[in-house]
Amino acid sequence: MELLSLFDVTQQTLYEMAERLLTLSNSGNSQDAMELLRRERGATIQRMSTLFARAVEHLQAAMRQVLLFVTEDGKTPRFALLIDEINDVISYDASEFQASNAGALAQLSQIAKVLDGIYTRDNSPDCLYFNIDKLIDEPILVT
Repeated sequence: MELLSLFDVTQQTLYEMAERLLTLSNSGNSQDAMELLRRERGATIQRMSTLFARAVEHLQAAMRQVLLFVTEDGKTPRFALLIDEINDVISYDASEFQASNAGALAQLSQIAKVLDGIYTRDNSPDCLYFNIDKLIDEPILVT
C-alpha cells in the first residue's frame, strides 16, 4: 500500500506540473513553461522509473515456490511435488472420473502404470489423476 501511495503522489505531482505548464503557456510564458518542463521532466521520469523498479522487486519477492508433501500417515512426507505456479483450482465430482483402462487413456501404456484415470468435464480442462504410490515405485518414469 505504501508503494501504491507513492505512485499516487507522483501522479498528482505530474497533474500539478501539467497545470502549471498550461497556465504558463496560456499566459504567454512559453519559454518559462519549456524551462520548467526541462527541469522537472528528468526528475519525474527518474522517480517513476524507480517506483516501477521497486514494484517489480516487490512482486518478485512475494512469489514463492511451494512443496506439496504427500504422506501416508499425515505427518511423514513420502513424496513431494514442487509447485512454482498455480493457475487455477478445480474441484471434480466422482462421477466425472474415467478409469485409465478405458477410452483414449488405455492407449498410453507407459503412463498407464502410474496414471489411475482422468477427471473430465465439459468446458473445463481435464485433470490427470496420478497414483503417487505407483509413481515413486516406477524408476523409469522418475528418472
